[in-house]
Amino acid sequence: MPQIISLEEVEDSRWVAKYRGNYGTYSIRLVVASDGRAADFSCTCPSDYHPCKHIAMIMDTISGACAKQETAAKASKGDALSPAKLLAKVPEKELRAFVIAQAAKIPALRKAVVLEFAPKANAALNPYARIIRDELSKIEFDEDNEDWYDNEMGVSLDILDEMLDRASAMIKKEQFDEAVLVAKACLEEYAEWVDDNKNAVDYIGGYYAKEPFDILHEAAEKGGCDVVSLYAYCNAKSSDAKFDVAEMRDNFYDLMLALAIRTRNRDFLAVQDKLLADTPKTELGKAERILSRKMAFHCGIGERGDAGVILHANLHIDNFRMKAVDDLIAARNYGEAKTLIHRYPPAQKWRSTAWDERLLAIAKAERDTPKIREYAWRFIENRFDGKYYKIYKSAFTASEWEAERERILAHYAPKKNRYYGYSDGNNVADVLVEEKLSERLLTLMEKQQSPEALQQYHTHFAALFPDRTLALFRKLVDKHAAANTGNRYYDDVAKWLMTIREIPGGAAVCAAMLADYRETYKRRPAMMRILAAKFGT
Repeated sequence: MPQIISLEEVEDSRWVAKYRGNYGTYSIRLVVASDGRAADFSCTCPSDYHPCKHIAMIMDTISGACAKQETAAKASKGDALSPAKLLAKVPEKELRAFVIAQAAKIPALRKAVVLEFAPKANAALNPYARIIRDELSKIEFDEDNEDWYDNEMGVSLDILDEMLDRASAMIKKEQFDEAVLVAKACLEEYAEWVDDNKNAVDYIGGYYAKEPFDILHEAAEKGGCDVVSLYAYCNAKSSDAKFDVAEMRDNFYDLMLALAIRTRNRDFLAVQDKLLADTPKTELGKAERILSRKMAFHCGIGERGDAGVILHANLHIDNFRMKAVDDLIAARNYGEAKTLIHRYPPAQKWRSTAWDERLLAIAKAERDTPKIREYAWRFIENRFDGKYYKIYKSAFTASEWEAERERILAHYAPKKNRYYGYSDGNNVADVLVEEKLSERLLTLMEKQQSPEALQQYHTHFAALFPDRTLALFRKLVDKHAAANTGNRYYDDVAKWLMTIREIPGGAAVCAAMLADYRETYKRRPAMMRILAAKFGT
């Protein structure tokens, strides 16, 4: 049964909650503004609505809790047993002994005490690491347990959510050193936990591998931390194998890049050169990332010429070659651009589309009609695409186009399948829409007998042929209603009836169909409820 599992104010006006919903457990975060409204929020439920209903539920609960607190605070002013009055005269030694004893019994109190006082007691100690480690150790990862798929956003590790929220709040309060401590603890303990549960990362996704680094980036950008020390920290940690398992190593190098640019630290290039030397020649993706970081460093400190040298020395890498080709096209050096495109076969087959786009751009610039036709056709050969269809059409004269259009329609002609009806019918329909051949489009719909396709395309011919359109809608919806039961199908019937009502002359047809359905299907209570909700009784 849906319910709020937990609700906690982790920082002033920042709340986190867990909600057991219809599709698993959702993680909810809220920032409450001074006027009591949600200033920022997120929920991991699969709802398409923004905000989803869970945000309102949690806000109502928070409002109620705050109201109770205010009432209790007012009542306690005259209460001789209020904690403030009771503790006012308690000796410090006695109070300390009480807190220590209670913290041993109450985990939440122990965590609060550690978080509040450990940094003050020992500046070299990172208390957050121990807290995160203790909480993560309680999580038993089991890839066969369906609970790991609790919602479409993946699995939430509550303690990391809480700590990352805390670090974000610290950044806003300009408590940068504390935020850095929290971020380091999060990334290290998460990597350690993943190293012990190596398949867990496939279920969790990349959020916890990236978010701590975002916090460190922000602290550095705002000048709130020692960037030299942070660079040294990243350099030391990046060689630890556990960060490979957690897919975090590149995040260290990306942060080091930003820090190195700020301090013009050329040691970064040596680090990347060593990485490149250790990278097998077959791992082009890894080599590309390393070289891209080197080029970004050179550009970041104003050495664009050195970045260009790296680019042109590695044109066998698709993305680098694309950049070089784009520069040549921008300079209108089309011959050299084409030569460079054809010099290497694409590393991946899907890359051919990107090259075709560039070849088409060159053909258009050179007004090469045969090549425009050749390259534009590649984009519409298997599936209609309005953008490239128009480009293809532009390469024909008006007298040539009618025959070519009919060839395309014959090429797209839908094939009847005994199981799935017509396939690829939308390609033909889209061409007819583009060419404004309304009556032929309606004839196609009459042939296909698909209420879904009729719903999609009726606006292109209904005003011109209302009677034929209404007759076809009625025939198809009647057939659908007779053959199918269930709420999903009844919702479709209601949707199509509403469409019919909007067509000229359709109000009367809709009314007649409703009267017929209410009599014919009166023993379908779910259908009657849906129709009543949409059209009244």
